[in-house]
Amino acid sequence: LALLIPVSCMKIIQKYTLTTLSVIARNPTFVSSFATKPLLPALTTTTTTSSHLPFFHRSFALSMTQRKSSSTSNKATRACPSVPTHLKGVFCGSGSDAMNDTRITNAILNLVNKPPQETNVLYLGTATYDIEGFFIRQTQRFVEAGCHVEALKVAGVDTTSADEQWLSSLSPQERIRYYEEKIDNADVLVVGGGNTLFALDRWRKLGLVPALRRAGERGAVLTGGSAGAICWFDGGHSNSADPSTYKSIRVKKFANRSPDEIVDEIYSYKSDSSTDADSDSDDEDTDADMSSSDEEMSDSDDEGESKNNNKKTSKPWEYFRVSALGFFPGLVSPHLDRVQSNGVLRARDFDECLLQHPGENGIGIDHFAALIVDGPNFEVLSLTDKEGTVKKVDDNTFEFVEDGSGDPGVWIKQAVNGKVVSRVCPPRGQLKDILRVASTIVEDEEATRQCRMANPDDGWVPPTPAIRQ
Repeated sequence: LALLIPVSCMKIIQKYTLTTLSVIARNPTFVSSFATKPLLPALTTTTTTSSHLPFFHRSFALSMTQRKSSSTSNKATRACPSVPTHLKGVFCGSGSDAMNDTRITNAILNLVNKPPQETNVLYLGTATYDIEGFFIRQTQRFVEAGCHVEALKVAGVDTTSADEQWLSSLSPQERIRYYEEKIDNADVLVVGGGNTLFALDRWRKLGLVPALRRAGERGAVLTGGSAGAICWFDGGHSNSADPSTYKSIRVKKFANRSPDEIVDEIYSYKSDSSTDADSDSDDEDTDADMSSSDEEMSDSDDEGESKNNNKKTSKPWEYFRVSALGFFPGLVSPHLDRVQSNGVLRARDFDECLLQHPGENGIGIDHFAALIVDGPNFEVLSLTDKEGTVKKVDDNTFEFVEDGSGDPGVWIKQAVNGKVVSRVCPPRGQLKDILRVASTIVEDEEATRQCRMANPDDGWVPPTPAIRQ
């Protein structure tokens, strides 16, 4: 009897919790009595509610609410327990554009306590299935600086290479140990953009998460753009459901191309005047700045986002919350100022996501901005010769602009009383003033399941489940 009573109580509590979550999902204003005050005084009056969104966004909110109203669709998960004071990282809004800019790579190398010639840079291109062209694009500035650069290929796609043939001759334990030693020796860990969910799932299957955590704990710089920014936080506003990011499409497109051909095709820039006519076809470029095809060539989640998008060619896929490593608290949205192939401005959709996940703090990073973390302190790096969403009104007030007339920046967002309050991240300060430990995290479990089915991982995995996570 003493055992049955707690079990019965837990069932009642579980039923009540699921019912409450369902009510919250159907009515975001229900959370008003539980909401906390903003972390900082709002530097802008920007707010978002579902009733003020365009029709498409109201429809999106309805579909998200319907999905979340099912008690079997989502589940709570563990959040990062505190704001870290000892980790180092540079988290960019773009992978290929930002990581190819010397200002970004210099900021990363400034966090390393050794000269570039003694610095080991390890690139994880799992999110773009270890395609060589993306590796070259996002590491060439490190090479030019004199760093030792190599890629850790764990996507399980290229099974015919000499390296893969050698790895296949090892025992599972030896293979995992090889992966771990590469991570243990890295001074900088660069995670490329791409399909965030695939990369995170792959690392978990291979048991690499503890090695990644050890790297951060010993002082390695954790960095990357887009998916490479999302992965280090509690979660991200992800486009992993975009079919153009799926392995079957990417690998087929680039299987027989040399690295130089891939780089030339992916990053062949064109003028802004062509943006309005951009399409998603295999042979068209879609980003006036990045100019990579949303269909197959961008390292989307994350790349391939454009300032404008031809709504006639928009695809019917939706962003959703992807659970990440949880080294830092927060829900991250890269490319905040960009529109991807579904025709939706990412910033607007991110606000709607936060209304559905009010327990989390949002960090929105423009395409050409980066959040630099050095222990307890942070700094925002804005590539001010590029466009962004931050427009200065006066010394204490900033506006969010969608037309590209602002500077690149980082926005801190929080759902309060059924509205999203946005404020510009200060240029520098203490990390605890912009990050907040989540009060509740609810996974988009059904969207995650469907995405995994659409983009399956059929790569090598250890034969036993005895992998530490």
